[in-house]
Amino acid sequence: MTKTELQRLLRESTSTLKNTSKDDSCTPVQYMTTITEPAINFDGFMQKYINSVRAKRSQKPKSCDALLEKDDARRILIEFKNGKLDSKVKDEVRHKMTASCLCLLDTLDEKVDYAREKFDFILVYNEQKNPCDLDEGKLEPGEVQASNSLASLQSGIASAAHQPVTMREFEFYEGLWFRKVRTFPAEMFEREYNKNFPNMN
Repeated sequence: MTKTELQRLLRESTSTLKNTSKDDSCTPVQYMTTITEPAINFDGFMQKYINSVRAKRSQKPKSCDALLEKDDARRILIEFKNGKLDSKVKDEVRHKMTASCLCLLDTLDEKVDYAREKFDFILVYNEQKNPCDLDEGKLEPGEVQASNSLASLQSGIASAAHQPVTMREFEFYEGLWFRKVRTFPAEMFEREYNKNFPNMN
């Protein structure tokens, strides 16, 4: 399949942000945003991409939920997580970031330096289930124990100031694969979206 055909498939994978944020593991089904503006269902596109390159399907790479295309050719990959962000889930999100970035670069026939200039990533999470950014489990060699008090303080200040605090596990990817990386509680994501993401300039 040609790059032009892949780009056509990407454009045809349209949905809404609300639908891409659906968590159907809950009863009743929950949505992490009420925004009904158009977005690309990137999970759906990833399956089309895999079919087009005839990859072995024993273990499909996981991908981000949504893709927003902005007027200045900027693209924002979005992952919605309604549950608890433990270390396993954060690892999964990091894999999704990488796989989605590579898939999008290949589709657009661009190189990594293009992603560093034009791609952003947002993780939208449930703040009630994740009151502060703490890891679970044992520390790795050389790893520093997170401070409960500091994380709570940062979260409280950020919430009061309506400013995001990017979870430290994802900071590394800013400048590696993405221009900007942000982690927003669901309510803050809607505010940022409605103001055209001022904290990502």
